[in-house]
Amino acid sequence: MCGRFTADREVFEEVEKLVGSLDGMELRTGDFCPSQEILILTGTGIPAGTGEGEDGEKRRFSPRKAVWGYQGRDRGRLLFNARTETVEERPTFRRDFARRRCAVAAGGFYEWNAGKEKFLFTGDGPVLYLAGIYAGDPGRERACILTVPAEGTVRPVHERMPLILSGEELEEWIRGRRGAECYWKRRQPDLKREKCGGEYGQLSLFGGGQDGLL
Repeated sequence: MCGRFTADREVFEEVEKLVGSLDGMELRTGDFCPSQEILILTGTGIPAGTGEGEDGEKRRFSPRKAVWGYQGRDRGRLLFNARTETVEERPTFRRDFARRRCAVAAGGFYEWNAGKEKFLFTGDGPVLYLAGIYAGDPGRERACILTVPAEGTVRPVHERMPLILSGEELEEWIRGRRGAECYWKRRQPDLKREKCGGEYGQLSLFGGGQDGLL
């Protein structure tokens, strides 16, 4: 599961280097939960009026905001995670996986163990790119983060973790046509684990602990 992540100013500065400009987008920093607006990177073309980047090359990615979580069939429930192993089979997700993939820029993500202890997972650099899909009309998108079986430092804490993309994989993920198996069967990067304080609230915030485990 990935039910909370964090992003600070350094994360957005790194994203801005990648996309050329965030076009005056108002982006808050801190922790992000399902139902909140998050920053995603898509491959839908160059935003109107932005032209080319400072280096004269056309932008490969388009930054935009999206609400984290698909609306579930039951009122008030969000589908904020999708299993990479089954995303190509489930009617809710399969078309978006084929046509509308995205990446979520995070500084790190949180998981809780069976004892309700909270841990933060980060990489070597300031940004972790989490694989996602999105749906909806322009300006009203909703996004969902893909998960894989936990590996490495995450495994002792939780059975699932977000699918993490390297910088070299971003364009292939967003624009390419490779199947999900190519990603969920490959090894996930090594992550740093830090035990955090704070109350256990990940599941109770979202109206049911199973929403994100599809």
